[in-house]
Amino acid sequence: PLSLHDALPICYVRNLDAGTVECVVQGAPAAVQSMIVWLRLGPPGTQVDRCVVTEIPVTAKLGSFRIR
Repeated sequence: PLSLHDALPICYVRNLDAGTVECVVQGAPAAVQSMIVWLRLGPPGTQVDRCVVTEIPVTAKLGSFRIR
């Protein structure tokens, strides 16, 4: 299985209210698609009820993976 770093190392992830998670990713289309697949499955021991994908314009280049 893919790890978060294998799928796409340029992103940030943060926990929001009510148990939701926000993840912003940036990169080549194939890498972003791989990340979306990984997010829909979730890491071991988690339950993903829904994954909503929204494309947004790039306003700045992200650095490296980080948890906010």
